[in-house]
Amino acid sequence: MRWEKAIASMSTKPFVEHYLVKMLIEKFATLKASDDGFDATFKVLKENVTHHVEEEESELFPEIRRTSLDLAALGKKITARKEALQNRITEVATAH
Repeated sequence: MRWEKAIASMSTKPFVEHYLVKMLIEKFATLKASDDGFDATFKVLKENVTHHVEEEESELFPEIRRTSLDLAALGKKITARKEALQNRITEVATAH
């Protein structure tokens, strides 16, 4: 199917962005608002999330709406790809 090729060739950029956001959120578990780096970490988190959401809403979602894709099947494929990429990121991160 056409969309299977698109998913297989998807850039890992969105997944790296999600991973970065997760790491920044985890950093807040140990940061206090008065700590050095709190404001900078928050600013980077906000900018990353805002940028990522804008890309999805302005590029990805409109493209998907214009298709006759089986969105339930697409969701399953995306979930599988996401899990594979997250596993890969974990493998690479823990190997160093």
